[in-house]
Amino acid sequence: MSKVIEGLVKRIEVLESRISELEQVEKVGFSLKEAQEYIDCRHIFLASGIETHNELSTRSKRVFHNNNINTLLDVLRCGEKRLLETEQLGKRTINEVKGILRAHDIELGH
Repeated sequence: MSKVIEGLVKRIEVLESRISELEQVEKVGFSLKEAQEYIDCRHIFLASGIETHNELSTRSKRVFHNNNINTLLDVLRCGEKRLLETEQLGKRTINEVKGILRAHDIELGH
C-alpha cells in the first residue's frame, strides 16, 4: 500500500474513532464543548508515549519499543491477539496495559 493511501486510511480511522466517541458522549448528555474536551483528553492520553506510563515495567516498555509500538493507540491498533504473538510480550505485559486502559474506560480489543 502506498504511503498516501496508508495516511488516508489512518485519517479515516481517526475520524471514525472521533465519530464513535461523539456518539457515546452524546448519550451521556454533554454539551458539544464538553464532548470535544473529553475527546481531546482521550486522544492526548492515547497518543502519549509508552515510556511516559510509569505503570509499565521497564522490560515491557523496552519490548514495545523494540517492536515499534510507541503509543497506547499503537497498542489498541494491534489488539490483544497480535500482541500475544509478539516475541517476548506475554500476559503480564498485556495485563499491565489493560490496567492502564481500564483506568480510562478503554478496552483492549482482540
